[in-house]
Amino acid sequence: MKRTVIVYGLIAGAVVSAFMATTMIISAKSETLHPGPLSMVMGYLGMLIAFAFIFVAIRSFRDKQAGGFISFGKAFGMGLLIAAIASSLYVIT
Repeated sequence: MKRTVIVYGLIAGAVVSAFMATTMIISAKSETLHPGPLSMVMGYLGMLIAFAFIFVAIRSFRDKQAGGFISFGKAFGMGLLIAAIASSLYVIT
C-alpha cells in the first residue's frame, strides 16, 4: 500500500504543479487577455485530473494487491494520504 500511495501521490502532485506552473506562465505573458477566468478553469481542470489519480490508485491496489476487496476505511486512508502528498507538492510549487 505504501508504494502505491507514494507513486500515485507524486504523479498527482506533478500534474497539479505542472498545471499551476503553466497557468502562471500564460498569465504572466498575457497582456491583452484577462487571465482570471483562464487561470480558474486551468486550475480546476488540473486538480480534477490530478485527483482522479486517487480513484485509479485505490482501484489498482484493490485489483492487484488486495485480491479484489478493500475496506472503506483502508480506501479512505489511501485517498487521504495521496491527497496529502499531492497537496504538499502543490504548496511547494
